[in-house]
Amino acid sequence: MKCPECGKSSRVVDSRSRYSEVTRRRECRKCGARWTTTETGNRDAFKRCTRCRQVWPRSDTFYSADKRNADGLHSWCKPCFSKYDSRRKTERRVALARIRRSEAA
Repeated sequence: MKCPECGKSSRVVDSRSRYSEVTRRRECRKCGARWTTTETGNRDAFKRCTRCRQVWPRSDTFYSADKRNADGLHSWCKPCFSKYDSRRKTERRVALARIRRSEAA
């Protein structure tokens, strides 16, 4: 990329990726000027679910939000997460019923 001050080439000093944008800190090789560039865009239009291995469009329609992941989306698709969650709730209900029965006896 060209320096906005002198027009010579620059180098990347620091690069950070967050969700779908990349922020780069640049420095001119000649004059030493520094500036920040932000590149936004659709890096990958699709994402593969790590559980069912199906490819879905990268959007909140198919994936739940998860701020811990770099792209801001959960790694499992919504149908997989829904199946997991319903099974987990059923198992918990059965376990609590077993505990109540043992306490009543």
